[in-house]
Amino acid sequence: PTEIRLRALLIVGTDGKVGEVRIDPADGVAAAFTSAVRTAALQWRFEPLVFSRWTVAANHGKRMLEKEAKPFSLRYEFRFACRDGKPQTGAAATGSG
Repeated sequence: PTEIRLRALLIVGTDGKVGEVRIDPADGVAAAFTSAVRTAALQWRFEPLVFSRWTVAANHGKRMLEKEAKPFSLRYEFRFACRDGKPQTGAAATGSG
């Protein structure tokens, strides 16, 4: 069975929503597959990446928790195949973005 693999970089905003999908042009995959990946990935939601840090105010000695959300990226590989006459799809993170 033939399997089509398409790699993409998902850019996730501070709200956890995928805001951009960058398809790897080296994969040379048909437009229908790149369109399907882009449409699906733009609907995905992730837990926002939040950095927390405690600070101490010098004059009051009070501690405050500061939280800051940051955008991040994830690399994914999408797979499309037909086995026993049935379409199959899959996606997996491939490492650091």
